[in-house]
Amino acid sequence: MWFRIDGKLFNLRRLKPKTLTTRMTLLELQYADDNALVTHQEEDLQAAVDAFSYAYDALGLTLYIGKTQVLFQPSSDHP
Repeated sequence: MWFRIDGKLFNLRRLKPKTLTTRMTLLELQYADDNALVTHQEEDLQAAVDAFSYAYDALGLTLYIGKTQVLFQPSSDHP
């Protein structure tokens, strides 16, 4: 039977992941002709929509305002 007398139950080096992980923030999702934009401020949303409008105009496409929807969801730490 083995005992540890140094007070350390786990070997922390063995608990570290062996693969690299990254964290990404998604700001835009596209599927077919639908887009979802995620921003934290109203000004950022307007800038993103303006950029899409400019790109669509360059391609000969238009944004249909009749189907455009805006969803506001406040974060839990900012009421």
